[in-house]
Order: sequence, then structure tokens, then C-alpha cells
Amino acid sequence: MTMGGNDAHFVDVFIYAAVNCSFLNINGMDDYINGIWNEFYNGSNSIKNRLIKAYNDIRNAAGKQANIIIAGYPRILPEDGFVLFSARESRSINNAITGLNNEIKAIVNSLYSEDFKIYFVSVEEAFEGHEVYSGTKSYFYGIEVVRMQDLSHSQIISSSSIHPNKGGVMAYASCVQKCIDKIEKEQSGSAQITSAESETAAEADETPLDVENRESTPATSPKDYRQEVPRSGDINRDGFISVLDVAELIASEDYGSAVSEEHKAEDLNADGVISDKDVVIMVRLDVYNNKAPA
Repeated sequence: MTMGGNDAHFVDVFIYAAVNCSFLNINGMDDYINGIWNEFYNGSNSIKNRLIKAYNDIRNAAGKQANIIIAGYPRILPEDGFVLFSARESRSINNAITGLNNEIKAIVNSLYSEDFKIYFVSVEEAFEGHEVYSGTKSYFYGIEVVRMQDLSHSQIISSSSIHPNKGGVMAYASCVQKCIDKIEKEQSGSAQITSAESETAAEADETPLDVENRESTPATSPKDYRQEVPRSGDINRDGFISVLDVAELIASEDYGSAVSEEHKAEDLNADGVISDKDVVIMVRLDVYNNKAPA
């Protein structure tokens, strides 16, 4: 999961940078970000304390056997700025994102233990060179008008704005999958992993996996959830149901819309719509077992 971006007012920071003239208030962006850092560190209800509590709550609810993977955030803006963002603002925002990642990583590493299997995965390197508005290589949506997938259609700007597009979702999935692979090796007794090592493993590749050509590897356990879901859920056709299939599904342009003939295999509960219920089937077949296709 990712957690902390909304608490750190990511959207507010971008809006502030876009609507305020940096030439009239040269230190305005830095002052605004410093105010957020004050909220991160100070007070009993600080962002940092809320993150620690959230991680502990998740672990207590999931049980000591659960593996919890916390993914960081990518640096979003090109270093030289663009249109609404000056180079100074871009650097300030990107540095703040790196700072937040370092704080989250430090929290995760401090919690990691034999009874608390929590891992941090960095995605900064995977997104390098793919910042917003970097043309066809961008891993982000720009400022988008409201879309069918948006929960609220009363707004003009889509909530997908300045969020990962399909390439970005796949980059995230690739980084997380590497961490999952390392955890599986650890738990099968073939390797040892620490929280810090999980980040190194996730950063090994700078680009997302080519899921169409991804080599199939044997499942590590009879309990592997990839063996328990219908083959129709293997969206990237690599022989396994995995996190990459979930990424493919939620990044689909057809997500939330009527299913076309070519995408019927992705409509796992056969209700005529590709939706969050199909994602649920992929990871918890028992929840929608009666609706899953044979």
C-alpha cells in the first residue's frame, strides 16, 4: 500500500504551486512545505504518529503472519519545471517527496521485526525520466477532466490528475513484485531479507517489467493464491494471476465501463462491467466464488 501522501497534502501543494506566482513570493513554496513538515513532526496527532498507528493497526488486524509492503512515492515533476511550475518549485516539491519517502522508510525499518513483517519499497528510480508532462514516456496523467471512473462527477478535475497512468501503475507493480519475490524466497527458507534489503531489491530495475513477455516461474507454495483463481483472470497472459494482473486491470481504459468483446476475460464476475469487484475476485476468490466464471 501507499500511505501518507494525502495526509501530507500532496494535492494542496500542487494547487498552491500552480496558482501562486513564484516571482512575487520567491520563498512561498518553501514556506508552505515547511508548514506541512511542522504538521508531520509536531503534536500527538502528527502525520508521523498517525502513520505509525496505522501500520500497527493493520498489523494487529491482519495478524503476525501478514507481510505488509509499504510503497513510497515517485518524484513527480521535471527538474526544470513546466508551464505552471517553476524550476525552483519543481525542485522543492520533488525534494519534499524524497524527504517523505525517507521518513516513511525510517518508520518502516524501525517497526520491522520477527513479529512485524513490514517492508518499504522505493519507486523513485523506476519513475526517473517519466515525470508528468514528459510526453509519451510519462508515467502520469496530466490535469484531466472528470472521467467515468471518478467516484464523484460533480467536480471538473478528475481525481486521476497527477496520478500514475498505465505505465506508472505497471512501474509500481514491478517494484512491489520484486519485493514479493524476495519475501517468498525468505519464507521458503532459500534466502534471508531485511526491511532495508527489500528496497534494494525493488530498485534493481529502472523500468517496469514487460508483462506480456514475463517468464513464468513455478509457484512457491500450494497455497499460492495465483493457483486459486480462474485462468480468465490472467490478464497479462503470463501463466500466473499476480499483482501485475491487478495493475493491468485497474489501469485499463475500460475500467468502470461496459465490457467490450475483447475484454470479456477481465470481467471475472461476469456482470458486464470491469470494476473493483473483479479485482476482489483476483485476490479473494472466496468472496465472489459464486460469480466467478468456470
